[in-house]
Amino acid sequence: MTEAIGLGRPITALPHWNTAQDQHPAVPGSLATLRAAGVHVLLGNGGFTPHPPRKGDLDAYG
Repeated sequence: MTEAIGLGRPITALPHWNTAQDQHPAVPGSLATLRAAGVHVLLGNGGFTPHPPRKGDLDAYG
């Protein structure tokens, strides 16, 4: 992804984490950095919503 950002290529990221991980203090800054670099992060309305711990559905992406 770092090279694609530098080359100006369009990037879309679809995160997958749980509500406990979502509370990590690095999450807001990391999302802001990605978005500031032009990465379209599919999180929230119309994208991914964090699930409860140990309840994620990996098959939802297949």
